[in-house]
Parts: sequence; structure tokens; C-alpha cells
Amino acid sequence: MAVLALKQVETQQDASILQARLQKETSEVKNPYKGKVIEFMVSEDMETIADLDYPARVRFEKWLPDHTDSAEYRHYLVSFDRIKQYSVSKEIHIAADGKPVRPNYENTILFLLYHPNPDIRAMFRKATKKHELAWDFTRAVPEKLKRQIFDILHYALENDTAFETRRKHLLGLRELYDFCADEKIDDIEQMELAQEQQFKGLDSERLKPCNRVGIISFCRKALFMQTEKINWNAHVWYMERFQIQPERLDAASPVSSISFTEVTHKKNRELLKKYIRYGLGITNLSVSVIRGEHSAIRNFLNDICQDENEDVCSVTPAQMDDYFKKQRQRSVQAETYNKNVMCIQHFFNFLKVRQYIERIPFDAECCLKKIIPRHLDRSVAQEAADEILEKLCCFPETIRIMYLHLWGVGLRISEVCTLKGNAYYIQGKEWFDGTKQDEKFGIGQNGEILSVQFGLYAAEDITAADGMAIPKDGLIEIASCDENGKAVFATDLPVGAKLYVKEYSTDEHYLISDEIYPVEFAYAGQETAVVNISVNDGQPMENKLIRGSVIGKKIDEDGFAICGAIFGLFKADETEFTEDTAILTAESNEIGVFGFENVPFGNWIIRELKAAPAFVLNETTYPVTISENEEIVEIEIENRFIVGSVQTTKVDAQQK
Repeated sequence: MAVLALKQVETQQDASILQARLQKETSEVKNPYKGKVIEFMVSEDMETIADLDYPARVRFEKWLPDHTDSAEYRHYLVSFDRIKQYSVSKEIHIAADGKPVRPNYENTILFLLYHPNPDIRAMFRKATKKHELAWDFTRAVPEKLKRQIFDILHYALENDTAFETRRKHLLGLRELYDFCADEKIDDIEQMELAQEQQFKGLDSERLKPCNRVGIISFCRKALFMQTEKINWNAHVWYMERFQIQPERLDAASPVSSISFTEVTHKKNRELLKKYIRYGLGITNLSVSVIRGEHSAIRNFLNDICQDENEDVCSVTPAQMDDYFKKQRQRSVQAETYNKNVMCIQHFFNFLKVRQYIERIPFDAECCLKKIIPRHLDRSVAQEAADEILEKLCCFPETIRIMYLHLWGVGLRISEVCTLKGNAYYIQGKEWFDGTKQDEKFGIGQNGEILSVQFGLYAAEDITAADGMAIPKDGLIEIASCDENGKAVFATDLPVGAKLYVKEYSTDEHYLISDEIYPVEFAYAGQETAVVNISVNDGQPMENKLIRGSVIGKKIDEDGFAICGAIFGLFKADETEFTEDTAILTAESNEIGVFGFENVPFGNWIIRELKAAPAFVLNETTYPVTISENEEIVEIEIENRFIVGSVQTTKVDAQQK
């Protein structure tokens, strides 16, 4: 009994020593609830606050009910977090640029509230669902997948400045992590198309299907851009990663990525990757030309319909004859058809040179369609040119400048679009600068109409004079709108053809219309060479803007609502934040809520213009993005109380 009593005394002494050491280690942490945390650490035999981690936090949360009142749980957990954050802050490693170094991947649980980067910790200080901040990298899944999730997570944390964007990416990444673990996917960059579609179809209330597709693209780009060497095995290549000569890029029609996911045949996909890699790295072809060849070859490989035991190298001449026969029956213009034929021939030439095949299984010259040259007089009559110049002052400045370049200098449209603001000088001064808009949101006057295209479709099966068949709902021609909003179709059609016009594409700020406008091509007499047909009785076909809402909540440091603060909505490039420069203004109500309705598609900035009484003005800019129609973007803005001081001076009776 004496020995047992002695051991108990020694244990109590050790606990007292440990408690004193922990008290000293946490002396700089000013929190009235830290005593329970230290008591817990002593019970767990933790030698230092560095031993605190997320699993310990979970155990502490289970330990609390037996050692304190339930009403105090939250305060003790906050105290636990502050002690751990204090410990983490003493171990931060700073890079040469002054920023915290990204931590190395470890097979452990990463709790974002304990992240080494203080900026990242601050992002989640007000998070209510703390368990969602834990990322488990101890799961029984391939290490490659876990490392990819780790890298993507930090890419999002370091690059997503907007709250809503970061929230979508983190929610989507967590769902993708779970999906890949369940489906035993070990490489996100090599996800198959069927797996993408399966992920898109998941039943979830937290993430829209379109956002699931978006998270896969985001993850792929994050991984592709961060690797030390280019991952040629990835199914999507992002052009930003390549050091391509400027003369091979078309700024008017940029190519952001090239995808191989649509080619489901694995061997054919690898051969296509080799060909495109050759085009990017060896040839001097423009990226847009390479993208065009990729599209033509991709469609060819999918139409061949081979099983996995065969590949394009085993294609027979009979198969190629059958393929081109089917292609000639489609409603494709001869120029486009011939271009596709030559792209396929270039691909087979590559396979032959690389000794994948011995001979090309078709003769391109025999497969080409005959093109009857037609002279199209595109010159503008002098009277029309004079009238355009006379009325040019009525057009927006941007369109005026573009037209003057086309008319006076002879530049191409793509060349005009890529001109820099400092391209011309007169006596050392810039010739022109950017266009300023007086419209509330600056949308609709910047040439958006030029992005609108209409498609001409067959309302019923049509047989042309040369015997070519156009199936019902087949696309005949695509016409782009000019600056006046007019689109002209030039296709020769048989008399009596029933057609319809439908919007094919539009500017990113607008919703594409599904409205169908019937057209009947009737006989107008043999003396009439060109028949003008008005669609929709000559009335404009209007598009609706993509609009969303921004809902904000104004709170103090303790999370309570603040009433009476004034906020402004600004353009993304605005630098002066006043009520005069704001597009819209709003005031926080009694529950701290403010909002901006009918905000168009695009990037915007929210900025506090006037603080509520007794609070310091928050001069932080909050970027918001409207990307979907009727989207609601939520933000939270915090303010601090005005903290002052009172000084007293004692004086004697004479001084008084």
C-alpha cells in the first residue's frame, strides 16, 4: 500500500509539473477558458502545445461533457483553437518573397483552421461548420490521388480571392475526392468521359451538375499548371503552360485548352496526343490550326467505331471508303469537307513517318469534293462607302476606330482586335485610348452584337439539285451579326424549301434564345436572282441579359448584425470608390443584410462607402462574380468598433 501511495504522489507531482510547464508555454495566449484545455492536455500526457491537432480536438470535444457545462462548449473549443494557432504561428517558414511557404504533403488530417499560412487560417475563422475544414489524407486511397487533392486544395486557397468562388471549388473538390475514392480513381488528369458523366449525375443538394463539371476542369488545370514538367499523359492540355511563339497565337480567337477526353478509345487517344504534341512542339503551325486539325481527327476517330482490340492503325481501305461516303451525305460545305479530309491525311502521314503504319489506307485526292469557284464581289460601292463615312459619327467610338483601320489601313479584323493602345503616336502622344461608356453597367455598347450568330436549319428533309440530302433539323449555314444586328445567309436553296432560323451562339453576357423563327423560301420569278426574306416580320430578336444577385451581411467581430452601413457595387477595374462612381448603392438593414439585384454577368467589386455609427470603415474590396442566370452570390463583411481612450489631467486650484 505504501508503494501504491508513493506512485500516486509521484503521478500527482508529474501532473503538477506538466501543468505548470503548459501554463508557462501558453502565457501569451490571453483567453479565460484555456484552463480546461491545459487540464485536458495533462490528462492526455501531452508534453507541449505542438502536440495539439485535429484528432486531439475531436477527443477534447468528447471529453468536455464530463468536465464542464454544455453552455460553455463553444468557448472552450475556441480556446483550444487559439492555443493551437499560437503554436502554429511560431513555426511558420517564410519564403524569399515574404510569403508563408506551402506546407509539404503529409499522410495526416489537414485542418484549415490550423494551417501554417495565417492568411488561409483567417479565411475560415468565422466558419460555422468546423468539421468541413478537415481534409483527411489518411484515407485508404492511392497516394497519387491524395497528393493531387492536396495540391488542388492549396491552388484554390492561394488563388481564389472571391469567397463564393472559393466555396464552390472547395465543396466540389470534397465531392470529387469522395467520388474518386469510391470509384478507385487514382489520377484526376486521366479521368474518363464516362466517369465525368457519372460524377455529374451524382445526387447532391450542395453542388449543381454544371459546377461538378466545372470543378473537374478546375482541378485538371490546377494540376497541369503546377507540375514541374509538362504532363503529356493528361487528357486535357492548357495552352498557358506552353511557351508558344507570339506569332503562332491569335488573340482574336484564343485557344485556352485542347481536350482528348472525347476520344474514348485509349490507343487512338494516345496516337492523337502524339500527333498534337508534334504539332505544338515541332511545327510552326498556329495554335488555332492545330486545334482545327485536332477537332477533325477527333471526330474521325470517334466515327470509325472500333473496339478496344483494334486501333486506327488497322483501318482498312474499305472502312475509309465507307467513312467518306457517309461524310459526303452530310450537310457540310465542300470547303469544310475537304479541309477535314486533308487533316485526316496529315494524321496518317504522321503515323506512316513514325512507322505505326506501312501505307495510308485512302487516296485523299479521290475523296475530295469538287469546288466550283464563284466570284464574290465584296467591294463596297463608292456611294455606300461615302454614306458610311458620313454617318460614322453615330457609331460607338470602338466601332468607328475599327472601321477606319479596316477601310484606311487594310488590316484584318483579327489584327485590329489585337492592336495595343500605344500602337500609334502623334508628336509623342497616344492616338487613341479606351472607350468610356455612360451606360449603368457598360454592357451592350461594346460590340457584344458581333458575337451573336444565327443558324439556318431545315424544317423538313430537303433534297438539293445535285442530289445532296439535308435532313430535318440539319444545320445549313451559320451567319454572324454585323454591328447593326443584321445577319445574312448566302446558301443557295431549292424553291419551296421550308426552313427556320434559331440563335446559334451569343455573347457571354446574354442568355441564348431557344425561339424558332419559321422561314419559307418561295418562288419570286425568274428575273429575281436574290430573294430577301425577313425573319420575325422584320422585328428585332432580343436577348435577355444573364443577371444575378449579390446578398451581403454586415457583422461585427462577434458575429452580430450591423445596421446602417452603406455599400457600393463597382466595375472590376474601378479604382475610385465613392457614391458618385458606384453603379449601385445599398444600406444594411436591421438584421445586417444588404443586396444588389439584377447584376449582369461578369466580375464586380463590393466596397463599403460609409460605416455604421461607432464602427470603423472597412476599406477591403470584395470581388464577386455572376456566372449563371439568377445566381445568388453571398458575402460577409466584418467591421470593428471604434476604440478610443480617455485621458485625465489633474490640476491645482490656481490652474483651474
